[in-house]
Amino acid sequence: MYFSLDINKNRVERLGTPSINKSQFEVEMMGLSDIFYEVFRSNVWWLVILAIQVLLGIRFTVKNIWFKGFKMYPFALATRNLNPLIRRWGRLVPEALKPFVSTAAFTIGVASIIIFPLTIGIIFLTVFLPPFRSVIYGTFDLLSTYSSMDFDSMLFWGAVVISIALHELGHALIAVSNGIEVKSVGVIAVPTVLYGAYVEIDIEGFVNKDRTIVVGESKQEIEREATVLDNPKQEEREEQQEETVLDNPEQEEVTVYDDHELEGLRRVIARMKKKKKRVDRPSTSDYIPFLLGIEDEGKRLRLREVFGAGLLVNIIILAASLATQLFVPSMVLAKYFVGANMLLIIFNLFPLGFTDGGKLMQLVLKGKVSEDVLRDITKLIMG
Repeated sequence: MYFSLDINKNRVERLGTPSINKSQFEVEMMGLSDIFYEVFRSNVWWLVILAIQVLLGIRFTVKNIWFKGFKMYPFALATRNLNPLIRRWGRLVPEALKPFVSTAAFTIGVASIIIFPLTIGIIFLTVFLPPFRSVIYGTFDLLSTYSSMDFDSMLFWGAVVISIALHELGHALIAVSNGIEVKSVGVIAVPTVLYGAYVEIDIEGFVNKDRTIVVGESKQEIEREATVLDNPKQEEREEQQEETVLDNPEQEEVTVYDDHELEGLRRVIARMKKKKKRVDRPSTSDYIPFLLGIEDEGKRLRLREVFGAGLLVNIIILAASLATQLFVPSMVLAKYFVGANMLLIIFNLFPLGFTDGGKLMQLVLKGKVSEDVLRDITKLIMG
């Protein structure tokens, strides 16, 4: 496939100098469309399979279909078939391991808090401080000796897949050992491309477990709260009913004045009260994210262990791979495992809404900074 366009030749030909013939110029001008056509033609079956996956995923998601323990999403595939095995293995996790996991999870959470400003500081010093730049370059040279991120190597991608699987297994086993139900496990992928994996755990069920009803609440109040929790639009409908009553006071026992001025004043006061109520109630964007609403310190600690377990597994694999190279320098696969786990650790440490670092940061900072500051930080990382 040939694609080139010489601007100077194009300019000369427009002036009348026949430096290239017409057919060659047309071939050059058609090069870009040929590229798109060739890309589409060579990937047409991949695109067809992707379209089928997306359409099936939409159907499975909308109708909540599980087929033989599998559920397809537009860009993911989940299964429940591994749940019995995960439950069996999770119960085998020794209690003596819990303090180590808890300490490691807290340390990883602190690292996720400082990694962003630390990265900015390193970039700044590297650009403006030549001696520090030499240290950074030397560090990269040392790392390249013991690690490899060859994206064209099947061994590297095999190491990535194994490391991701062990990462998610760490989440699942610690979740089960902490009494949290694992709903499903899955992969985020499109045909021939694996983007990641995940473990779906029942956080809400774990948080709401063992909750007690406040003594003194009437049955009607409890039922209303349950209805609002199960149906978020219930509260919105109640507001609409209040607005209707405001505009039609005859629907409620409200004193209506015959005097036009007094009735107008009554309506103004009622609207002011309604407006104040709306101001006092936070908007949807101001609601505290679910993890920040967990007041039980013990449950936050267990969730912190769950979210930190995956990164802890990657750190253990990284340390084991480095040790393997010290004793068996010819072990090439160990270099790929070092590179794969460094990549996963750095990615998951950054406090983004969907990473382990983002969740750990919320759980570590809860109770240590003010709610307003924590809410602002969470809005920032959640985008």
